[in-house]
Amino acid sequence: MDVDRDWIRTRARELRQSMPDAEVILWDRLRKRRLAGYRFHRQHAVGRAILDFYCPERRLAAEVDGDTHDPDQDARRDARLAVGGIEVVRVSNDDVYCHLYDVLEYIAECLEARQSWPGHPADP
Repeated sequence: MDVDRDWIRTRARELRQSMPDAEVILWDRLRKRRLAGYRFHRQHAVGRAILDFYCPERRLAAEVDGDTHDPDQDARRDARLAVGGIEVVRVSNDDVYCHLYDVLEYIAECLEARQSWPGHPADP
């Protein structure tokens, strides 16, 4: 395994251990197939990106954005992921805190709108 891949995996582990409060709240609702029966991974590495939450069955990533997110950088990252067949949905910390059920409904609708990926092909 190369150094870059080792670093990504280590960083993903660190992020799982120090998730912001909004991510902890959302993870509690996504884990153990609690949202419409879909399985999610948290802080999942795909290439050089680390996704907050990822559903491999639908190749859908849910990102929780705080004040530090750069919309231009996020758009470039989302475009790179889209080339690999991964759709990214973004919600804000405030939405998770104040409108959690709307956020969950939005993610569920996005999941249902995506086609299932038979065999869950390897991530790009």
